[in-house]
Amino acid sequence: MRTIDQTTQEVLNLASKHFEVPAESLAPDDDFFRKLGINSLQALELLSRLENHFGIELPDYEVQGVSDFRTLASRIQSPPVMLDLSKYQSIGAALKDALEEFSSEVCLIESDREREKERLTYQEFKQRAHPLAKAMQDAAFKPADRAAIIMTNQSKWLISAYAIFHGGGVLVPLDYKLTAEEQWQLLQHSGASVLVTEYPIWRQLAASPLRNSATILKTVLVTEAPPNADLFGAVRWEEFRGTGKPAFIPRQRSDVATIVYSSGTGGRPKGCMMTHENYLEQCIALTSIYPFAPGFRYLSILPTNHAIDFMVGFLRALHLRGRGCASPHASPGICPRSFP
Repeated sequence: MRTIDQTTQEVLNLASKHFEVPAESLAPDDDFFRKLGINSLQALELLSRLENHFGIELPDYEVQGVSDFRTLASRIQSPPVMLDLSKYQSIGAALKDALEEFSSEVCLIESDREREKERLTYQEFKQRAHPLAKAMQDAAFKPADRAAIIMTNQSKWLISAYAIFHGGGVLVPLDYKLTAEEQWQLLQHSGASVLVTEYPIWRQLAASPLRNSATILKTVLVTEAPPNADLFGAVRWEEFRGTGKPAFIPRQRSDVATIVYSSGTGGRPKGCMMTHENYLEQCIALTSIYPFAPGFRYLSILPTNHAIDFMVGFLRALHLRGRGCASPHASPGICPRSFP
C-alpha cells in the first residue's frame, strides 16, 4: 500500500506531465490553482486523470474546497467506501453491514415542518431497531411472515422496516391516506401478521366494522399514543422491546422482500411481490445513472410507502452511506437545514 508521501509524489508527477511543468517546481503544499495557473475546468481534467491512474472515483463533495496537492493526495489515499450490493443476497444483509460499517456517521435526519427533531447515526439507528427486531422474534414472528406499516414519513417507519428485514420478514408498505376500510382489505389480502401504525390511524382502523376481517393479524404496534389512551388491543411501539441480540435471518435474492400495492386507480389495488434481487439490482442500476456518494442527502417528501421514496430515500441512502431526511410535513424551510 502506498504511503501518503508516495501518493503525493505521484500526484505531483502526474500534474507535472499533464500541464507540462517541471516536477521539481511543484511542492506538496502548493496551491495548484495558483502554481499551475489553471481554472476549475482544468482542475477537473487533472482530477479525471488522477482517478484513471489510481483506479478510483472521487465524488465532488470529497474534493470541494481542496486546492493543494497534499490534501488531494489524502483524498485519493482514503477514498470513500460504499457497499458493493452485487455481493449481497438480501436487503437485510446489506442494511446490517451498513449499520456496522458506518456506525459513527449520520444516517437519518428527521424534521417536522420548520423544526429538526433529531439526527441518528447508523449506530443509534441500530440501537433502536435491534430491540424491536428481538421483540418481534420473541412474539413468534418467523421468516417469510408478513408485517405491514401504515405511517407518515418518520424515523420509526424506517426502523420498523429494518427490524422486519432483519428477522427475514416480508414488508407490506401501505398508504396511510387510504380509508380504514381500504386498509383493512389490504391487510387481509396481504396476510400480514404484524401491523405498525400511528395512534390516530389506529383509532380509525379500530373503529372500522372490517377490523375482524384480517384474521391473520396478531400484533399491532402503535406509536406515540397519549398516556392512558385506549389502545384497542394494540401495544405501544415504544415499549415493545426485547432483551438480547436478535437473530439475523438470511434470505435469498429470489425470496420475496415486499408486497407493494398499486393505487387502485384502474380498479382494485394489486399486490406486486418484489424480491430482494429486484431491489438490489434496481439500486445498482440507479446509482450507475444517478451517482450517489457517502454523505449525500435525500429529502423524503413522497410517502415512504411509495416505491420511489422507499428505494431512494431509504434503501439507496442507507446502503450507500448517505443520509435520509424524513419529514412527515415537508416545507421549504426544511431544505436549507437538511442540506446545509
